[in-house]
Amino acid sequence: MTSLYSTKLLATERPLIWLTAKEKPIVLKKIETEQWAKERFLALKKRADDFVPTSVDERVENIKRLPLSWQEKTNKFPAFIVQKNVGNNELRNPLQLSLQAAIDCGVMYALIGEDKYAHCAADILYTVVQGLNSTEIGIQPVHLNNRGWIIPKNHLLESRIYAAQIPLIYDFVYNYLKKGGKVYDAHQNKFTVFDFSAAQHVFTTYAQLALDSGLIDNNWPILESSSLVHNALAIDDEHLRQHYLEHYLTLDTAHQDSLAKVAKNYVKAGDIWPESLGYAMHVGYFSLYLMNLIDRIEPSLQLGNKYPNISSALLTYEQLRFPNGDYPAFGDSHRSHQDNYFEYELAYKSAVLNNNKALIAKFASRLKQLIKTGQYDRSTLLPRHTSAKPYFAPLALLWPETDLGEQKIDTPLNVYNTVHIPFAGLFIQRNLSSDDPVKNSLMATIGGGSYVHGHASGIDMELYGQGHVLGLESGKGGYPTNVHQNYNRLFAGHNTVISNGASASKGGWLQLATNPVEKVVMEPEINANPISDKYSFITTRFYDEYNLVKPAYHQRTTAVIRLSDQLGYYLDIFRARSEVENQYHDYLYRNLGDSLDVATDGQTIKFHSDKNRFQPFDPSMIDKWTHDRNFVHPGWHFLKNVNTSSKTAKTLTATFTAHKFLNSPVMMQSTIVAGLELALSTAIAPKIKSEDPPYNKHEIPMMVLRHEGDAWLNPFVLTFESYQGVEQPAIQSTSRLMHNDVFKGVKVVSKVGISNVTQYILIQENSSQHYENKELGISFIGSFGIITLKNNKLTDLYIGSGTQLSFRDSLLKVESTSSSAYKTY
Repeated sequence: MTSLYSTKLLATERPLIWLTAKEKPIVLKKIETEQWAKERFLALKKRADDFVPTSVDERVENIKRLPLSWQEKTNKFPAFIVQKNVGNNELRNPLQLSLQAAIDCGVMYALIGEDKYAHCAADILYTVVQGLNSTEIGIQPVHLNNRGWIIPKNHLLESRIYAAQIPLIYDFVYNYLKKGGKVYDAHQNKFTVFDFSAAQHVFTTYAQLALDSGLIDNNWPILESSSLVHNALAIDDEHLRQHYLEHYLTLDTAHQDSLAKVAKNYVKAGDIWPESLGYAMHVGYFSLYLMNLIDRIEPSLQLGNKYPNISSALLTYEQLRFPNGDYPAFGDSHRSHQDNYFEYELAYKSAVLNNNKALIAKFASRLKQLIKTGQYDRSTLLPRHTSAKPYFAPLALLWPETDLGEQKIDTPLNVYNTVHIPFAGLFIQRNLSSDDPVKNSLMATIGGGSYVHGHASGIDMELYGQGHVLGLESGKGGYPTNVHQNYNRLFAGHNTVISNGASASKGGWLQLATNPVEKVVMEPEINANPISDKYSFITTRFYDEYNLVKPAYHQRTTAVIRLSDQLGYYLDIFRARSEVENQYHDYLYRNLGDSLDVATDGQTIKFHSDKNRFQPFDPSMIDKWTHDRNFVHPGWHFLKNVNTSSKTAKTLTATFTAHKFLNSPVMMQSTIVAGLELALSTAIAPKIKSEDPPYNKHEIPMMVLRHEGDAWLNPFVLTFESYQGVEQPAIQSTSRLMHNDVFKGVKVVSKVGISNVTQYILIQENSSQHYENKELGISFIGSFGIITLKNNKLTDLYIGSGTQLSFRDSLLKVESTSSSAYKTY
C-alpha cells in the first residue's frame, strides 16, 4: 500500500493531525472572510482564554485539577488515581474537560502563535504524560480483554475520553516545546523542560493497547480507532508510526479490526453498520472522521473514494425517521439521537478531497438545505462534554469547506415510502400527509433479526400517530439490569407473537440469535414509487426455530391505509401455527399512554385477576440466569397487574389513552376483529428508558391476546387508529370475510366527514389463490387487494399483489410485467 509518510516533510513537520502548515492560511482566510467562521473562532478563543492562566498560581490550579495522587509524599511523580470500570465522575470529568481545554488552547496557539496558549496546553500535557509514566498498567486478564491504563478494566472508554486527546495536544504544542518552551512541574514546584521520551512511551503504549484490547466484529475497534490513529501520528519514529497506521488501514489483529475490514459492511450505497442505530451512527461518524484526517495528510490514499458508502450511510439515517424526527428503536437503541450536522461537513469534505462529484452534489445540497432551514448554524461552536466520545468541537472551525458550490437545494429531502435495513430485518412503510405532516402522517415499522446489540423479537411492529411513536418496542435499557436482559431483549419486550409461551433465541451475539424476518411480498417495493398515495402493505415471515417447545411459523401482513389527508389507520394480520398438541399463541401490543380500556358492544368487559398467567417457560431460570448468556425466556414474567377476560369471539375495542403529551389526550384505538376466539389480558409493562420524555419514566399499558389452537387459517386481525382531543375515530365497524372457515379479508366501515367509506381488504396466503364472494360481487386472484366505496359508490380498486380484482361490473387487471395495479372511478 502507499506509505502515509512518503515524504520527509510529512515525517517531521508539526502540527500535523488536525492542521497542517498548508491548511493554516486557508483557515485564517476563512476566519477573515466568513462570518460564521469568525464567530466560531471568537467563541473558541473565549473558551480558551477562560482556561489560560495569568500567573504561576493559576497554572498550578489548572494542573492540580487533574486526578493524580497529589497527597502522596514520594520522590516519584504522582500516579493517576485508578478509576473504576466506567469512571468516577469526580475523577473522570476534571481530566476529560482539562484535556479538551488543552486542545482548545493548542488550536489557538497553532493559529495565533501566542505563548500563553502553549503554556496552558503544555502544562496539562506534561502532567498527564508524567502521571501516566508513574501509573502501572494492570497485566491481569480483564472481562472481554478490555484492558486500559487509567481505567484498567475499560480501554474502550479510556481510548475515547482520554487517550485520543493527549496526542492532539502534543501535536499542537510540539514546536513550542522543541524550541525550549518550559512547562510547570507541580510535583517539584518548578519550571522544567518537557520529557519527549516519556511522551513517546505514552503514545506507543496507547497505540499498542488499541491493538491488544477488546473485541472484534463489532463497534469496539472503530470506537478505539481515534486513539490508535492519533497516537500513531504523534509517534516520532517513522517506521513505528507506519506500523500502527497500517494496522488501522489494512492489518487486523485478534482485538482490532482495520478500516478495510470495517468497510466490508458498506457494500452498497445506503448500507449502514450492522448494529442497532446508535452504534451504527458512531461507527460511520468515527470512520468518516479518520478517513478525512488521513486523506488530508496523504491524498494519494483516496480513502473517501475507496470507501464512499461510509459517507452515503448518513443519507440512510434520514430515511429511517418517523415524521416527528424520531428513529425506530430496533435493538439496543434510543428513540432520539442528537443531530450531528458536522457529519455532513465531514462527508462534504471527504467528497471534495477525493473530487467525488456525485457526493459533492449530494452533501452540498444537504448542507445548504440544513443551513437555509435553520436546522444547522455553522457559527455555533459545540460545547465541551463529558460524554463517552472524543472531542471534535474545534474541527468544526478547522475543516469545513467555505465553498458549497452552485448545487441547488433539494427541498424537502426525498424520503422513500418504503425502506429496508437488511441486517435488522427492518421494513418501513410511511404515508406522509401534506396537511400537518407531523400530526397526520402515518408510518409503521416491521422487523426482527440477529445482529450485535439486536433483540430476540420475532416479527416486531412499531406504529406512529398524532406526532408520536405510540405502538413501540422496548429499545435500550440499562445493560447490567435484569429487566434489560430478560425483558427488553426478549420476545416479551416487543409487539410480536409468542408461541406456546416458549419463543426464544439461541447462539449468535450473547445467545440472542433468531432467524431474520423475511419479506414475502410488499408494495411499493423498496425505494420504489407507490402506485397509490392511499395504500401500502408488506407481508413478512419468521421461523421461530429456537422455540423451547417446538418450532413455530409466523407470518404478518401489515397495511397502511389512508382515508383522507387527516385520517388513516393500520391493519395488522398475524398468522401463527406450531405442530404440537394444545398449541396456543399470544399476540402482544404495548402503546405509550396511561390507561387501557376494553369494550365490546359498547360495554366495558369484565376481567379477573390473573397474576400467574405469564410465567417463564422455565421458572428456575429466574434464579439461574447469567449475565449476557442465559435468559429467562420469553420475558413476560415482568408484566404486572395482569387481568384477563373470558374467552370471546366478539369484536373488542381496546383504547390506549395518553395524558402526558403536549397535545394530550392522545388515543390509539385498536379494533380486534370478531371471529377468532381469544382471551384478552391487560397488563402493565416495564418503563422504556430509551423513549422520549415524559414516557421514559412511566410504565406502559399493554394487551395480550391469547388464542388456543392454530391461528393460521384464521389469524389475529386488528386495526389501529390514532386520534386526539375531542376527535372521534373514523372506523365505525369491522368484520371478517371468510370462506369455508378460511380467512379471506376484512370489511372496514369508516366515517370520513359526512361520507361513509366501506373497504373490503382482501388478504390471502399467496398470489395464486382465488377468492370469490358472489353476494358482494367480489372476485380476487392475489394475496392483497382493496376495494373502496364512498357512500356505496366505487372509488378505487387496488391490487398490492395479484393478477386481477373485480367488484360488481368493474375489473382491474395487472399488466404482465407487474404484480400490482391501481384504478380510480
